[in-house]
Amino acid sequence: MTIQEFETAIYHKLYDFFYDRGFEMMAGKKQFRKNVTSGFQNVIFSPSTYEKECWLELNLGTRHQQVEDIVQQFLDNYKEFQKDTNTVVISIGKLTNNKYFKYKAIDNDDLSLICEQIQSFMKEIGMPFMERCSSIAYLDELFNKMPSKPCKYLYNQSHRCFKGLVIAKLNGNKRYGAIKSIYKEALGTYGSKPSHIKNFEKLAAFLEHYSAN
Repeated sequence: MTIQEFETAIYHKLYDFFYDRGFEMMAGKKQFRKNVTSGFQNVIFSPSTYEKECWLELNLGTRHQQVEDIVQQFLDNYKEFQKDTNTVVISIGKLTNNKYFKYKAIDNDDLSLICEQIQSFMKEIGMPFMERCSSIAYLDELFNKMPSKPCKYLYNQSHRCFKGLVIAKLNGNKRYGAIKSIYKEALGTYGSKPSHIKNFEKLAAFLEHYSAN
């Protein structure tokens, strides 16, 4: 089984499951995506090969539109990608504290079993998690409960500082001032460029006068 055959078969076998739950297949972006009131939810597929096996890592993503509308003004993402950015993105392995977990297949029997496992996981854990991520209060807990420690709910820890600050502001977090100081200091430890730190300061200044209403 080639990686192209593996990827095509996975999308085909899972299409009805996701479609029935409001998700659209976006094969060019290797994901199923569902638009929701707060933004979108997506399940992102990252297939690879190792020796005779096909491997699949899944990431669960959620975009909170209000957060991204603010934060993307102060990040260095290319404009053509800004409409597709996730606020939260985490692999199934990290979400379940099995960091390096991947689905593995050699033949069609493995493929069918993988799809059954994915459907079961999404119903029991994945979709409820993405639904909770529509809430600013829940995002505030994920990002800002322990601001001095790395956050597993996105890959870029510098971006976490920007997004966490916006989320804290939108949720009226009482520790907003302390969170702002922690994130500014953290950007220095991440080796951020001076321009990146300056943009964080611009974001903080913007949020001082920002009202969600």
